[in-house]
Amino acid sequence: MEYSRKLRPGDGTFDRKTGKIQLSESLRSASEVEVLRVAFHEAGHYHTCSFLREVLPLRLAGGFVMLLALCLAFASVRAWVPAYIPFFGLVAAVLVFEGGRRRGEQEADRWARAHWPDDLSARGLTPYL
Repeated sequence: MEYSRKLRPGDGTFDRKTGKIQLSESLRSASEVEVLRVAFHEAGHYHTCSFLREVLPLRLAGGFVMLLALCLAFASVRAWVPAYIPFFGLVAAVLVFEGGRRRGEQEADRWARAHWPDDLSARGLTPYL
């Protein structure tokens, strides 16, 4: 775990390849419980990340953006592809991406709650209020 000045105050992130957690500089002066909350949430992201939920929807949305750009740029492509497909495909891809991001946050929270240290739970400190 290391601290980074690049992150927003109170935020954290993780490296998908190494699993290293980075926390915001503002958390240096925070309580131990607050640092653990952020660290466990980011560890939850690391342990629950999935290609289908995080990478595939982003690539799908990028593909529909390219299709929309092609349809706008070339008249021959516009005549070949029905007008509603790029627009509604892009909207669907964005909705799928947002839904996946939200489910990813919920799964990370669930993982953090399940792995929260018992001694902190015994003192009445919970990962999320």
